[in-house]
Amino acid sequence: MRQLFLFTSLGFIIGLISFKNTELDTKNTTKNFKSKGYTHEEINYFNEITLKNELNSKIRQIPVKFKSDVKIFIFGNYEPYMLDEVKRVVDDLNDIIDPIDLSIVNNRSESNVVMYFGDYESFILDNPDLKGISKLKNCDGFFITKSRGNEIKSSRVFINLPNQDSANDLLDCVREELVQQLGFFNDGNIPESCFYQKENEILKFSEIDVKLINMLYND
Repeated sequence: MRQLFLFTSLGFIIGLISFKNTELDTKNTTKNFKSKGYTHEEINYFNEITLKNELNSKIRQIPVKFKSDVKIFIFGNYEPYMLDEVKRVVDDLNDIIDPIDLSIVNNRSESNVVMYFGDYESFILDNPDLKGISKLKNCDGFFITKSRGNEIKSSRVFINLPNQDSANDLLDCVREELVQQLGFFNDGNIPESCFYQKENEILKFSEIDVKLINMLYND
């Protein structure tokens, strides 16, 4: 999946992370997960996906996530089966996540996630502040989040329709972008995972995906 994402913070302090504090927080997180029965491999994969990102070498102190309900506004040139897939992913996530609910809303003003289906030119017309991102035009999918501290406040998701190779490729892209904008910012090396860094077509969450979502939102 040729994916691109950006993470922005409302506070500049995020850029001043010290390695010592990062190491301490990571150890505390690891200790907490071990006490709940997660394996060493699962904890390492969680840290890889939530504390790192492919565009920045810095390691986060703690993961970020939505702490209030996720309300998704969808617009663009989507077809009914694309909307059906968004609904399916939302249902899958609601089956896993307890503290918050995800839903699709009809008014943009009510949303904290805006999801656009279409081409690069139309997306940039609606998001001119992203025009300077050179790789955006050639990606399959994209998301950008805004956060305050360790809480994601809002995000924008782009599904680049002309760059999808097949219907299944598009459905995979929808699932991947929707879940990654929840706080899973890095790609991984497990082929059956929706976070896999190379091409795959994942139409449902794998066991490891479900565990990571549980770890971030429920544990």
